[in-house]
Amino acid sequence: MQVSIACTEHNLKSRNGEDRLLSKQSSTAPNVVNAARAKFRTVAIIARSLGTFTPQHHISLKESTAKQTGMKYRNLGKSGLRVSCLGLGTWVTFGGQISDEVAERLMTIAYESGVNLFDTAEVYAAGKAEVILGSIIKKKGW
Repeated sequence: MQVSIACTEHNLKSRNGEDRLLSKQSSTAPNVVNAARAKFRTVAIIARSLGTFTPQHHISLKESTAKQTGMKYRNLGKSGLRVSCLGLGTWVTFGGQISDEVAERLMTIAYESGVNLFDTAEVYAAGKAEVILGSIIKKKGW
């Protein structure tokens, strides 16, 4: 499974292999990937707990997720759509490297964490990625 993380707000860029090797040798280099993973785990834990908290307090999951997770959203051009700054891509994973059940769990965690941008295309896994993504969205009623 391939995971790519980009953070435009902090001007972090992807690094080539040589840069990665040098940063591993430097004990003072920040470990951006581990920090991002830790934040995502924290967000996922908060989102899971919201599933039981929000119905008891008559708050919609969508409203409370943005407040609790800190997910940021941006306008998508002039379309009027607001999309999460973090998205979930399905290129390498859905329909190929992971089971449909794992794909559903990943999408659920992402969605409950405030992600509303899911990247797919008809060429990903010969179209199967789109089918899986669509069936999950339909099943969940999103």
